[in-house]
Amino acid sequence: MKLSYYIAIFSLLFLPFSNVYAQDHHHGGEKGAPSLSFIEIMQGMDKNLSELSSAIMNDDFELITESAHSIAHHPSISKEDLHILFERLGNKKEGFITCDTAVHTLAIDLAMAGKEEDMVKVLESHAAMIAKATECHKNYR
Repeated sequence: MKLSYYIAIFSLLFLPFSNVYAQDHHHGGEKGAPSLSFIEIMQGMDKNLSELSSAIMNDDFELITESAHSIAHHPSISKEDLHILFERLGNKKEGFITCDTAVHTLAIDLAMAGKEEDMVKVLESHAAMIAKATECHKNYR
């Protein structure tokens, strides 16, 4: 069950689809950084989401900014895991990429709102990001 949770979160949030896609859409870690396994990325994003929730509850704008930035710029997925994902998505791949990009953009908006210390924007961006991630999960699970 826990693996299903990780798969759902990972599938919803910011999966880089190729090196070009990752660079064009600001997905992935620093240029030249090694890619990680599916489970390693999932574990990191789970940690980032938990930190983000805690930071919002504690009005910790620095941690809000850092956590949202880490979500938006998570490490790249290994080529092997990427291949498996694309095989499973089949003809839904393009729709998933569109949804993924929207969630990614919302995470960037959230990081900017944290940097501006604007809690109203933080809450709006967070709610929008979670709603879009839920939509992606519903459509691409």
